Amino acid sequence: LLLSVTYGEYVSLQRHGIAQFDLIFSHEPGYVFGECVWDYLQRPHNLIYCELSPNNEVYLVVVKDYSVYIDGIYSLEDVPQELLVFTTAQDVKFDIYTYGNVPISVSDEPGKVCFKKELVQSFTVLKESLITILPGLAAYRFQPVEELLRQQGAYVAPAKYVVIFIVLLIAGIGYYIKANPSTSPETAAVVDVINTYVPMAVPNFFNDYNQALMSPDPTFIAKIVLFKASEVMGLMGWNLTSFTYQDNTIVFQLESSGTNSAYLLGWARAHNYTVALNGNTSTLTTNIVVTDKRAIPTEIFPLKQLLSLMNDYTGNFLQSSSVAVGAVVDHVYYKESNFTIGFNDLSPEILLLLIRQFSKVPVVLLSMSINFDDGFSGNVVFQVLGN
Repeated sequence: LLLSVTYGEYVSLQRHGIAQFDLIFSHEPGYVFGECVWDYLQRPHNLIYCELSPNNEVYLVVVKDYSVYIDGIYSLEDVPQELLVFTTAQDVKFDIYTYGNVPISVSDEPGKVCFKKELVQSFTVLKESLITILPGLAAYRFQPVEELLRQQGAYVAPAKYVVIFIVLLIAGIGYYIKANPSTSPETAAVVDVINTYVPMAVPNFFNDYNQALMSPDPTFIAKIVLFKASEVMGLMGWNLTSFTYQDNTIVFQLESSGTNSAYLLGWARAHNYTVALNGNTSTLTTNIVVTDKRAIPTEIFPLKQLLSLMNDYTGNFLQSSSVAVGAVVDHVYYKESNFTIGFNDLSPEILLLLIRQFSKVPVVLLSMSINFDDGFSGNVVFQVLGN
């Protein structure tokens, strides 16, 4: 119920077995978009649905291994970046549905994402908009949180009463302090001076916390890093062996497979990379500019609870992974701790989805350190902020 105060008073519950389920929150009633599209198209194993709206926005749904990875509305310019990680998927064939002039193709076309034939199970161009005829399914309906709790056999006071209680509690504390001032002459003199000459400012407990969260959403950073990695992986005659990200800087390590250095130098100059050559190895370095900003937080959650939640997310998402929690640093009004996730042999899209799990958690993506063979192995470090 407390989550609904922050994330929305409507919720859709999706069960996975007896004791596991997903909760999807919304601030408005309606239906879960991605699942409704997937169900209407006969629930394929892997699905990409892309429709251009009359106002040039794109409805996009991606399903992989029966799980919805992406569903939402995007600008035309953002769609290629969203889909790029799926173009390098392995042992996957997508059923692709499009409507309108969307940036998806099965052949190389300027400005479009190309899905090679080995990634395509079917490619269907629809004759009419799916959005205008898509039915809302009861199984994917957003319902009031109180209604869901009653269906599950529980009763909790409505969220608005929780908020009212908190407001009344704060008001009561304020009244008590005002009605029971200190009788100490020294204290009374100080209070009199403050009230008369120095306007008391209410401290902004969130200011430092907000400043610490001024970095973009970790998912947004990861998309850019993995997009750059896919560019480097496409270099002819050079093999990507590893890369790191920290402080908006990405460093790629490459090994030559026979191509001369002139090609690499020319490519790097055209794509704003600096190059350091050392025999048959080279280092490419680039800085990224990220302007996306996340929403300003309105409350601070307990740090231990956040770390436990991230540990659960990681364990449920990756069967084989390692987790390390750093020392807690106290900043008076909030605390922080580093949370490191180690992994082996992940595809780019799985790595992105792992990071996306924490997009609603107050974390900062500090660094990524990746070795590349057939998959990505390494670690991702988050800074977790709480109290």
